Amino acid sequence: MLVTITEAGKALRVEAEPAVIQAQEDILAPLNEGGTRAGLRPLQRLADENNALSRVPIRRAG
Repeated sequence: MLVTITEAGKALRVEAEPAVIQAQEDILAPLNEGGTRAGLRPLQRLADENNALSRVPIRRAG
């Protein structure tokens, strides 16, 4: 199965991106820059290590 995004979908993604970035900044605001990296590192590892268990695993280039 091949899925592609429509032009309307692309436009919606572009429109939503600033709100997503702002939400991420708001969530991470209590952490300083070093704390953000240190706090996200274990979460990224959990996501990476469990990617294969996902119903829709992310395939990373490279």
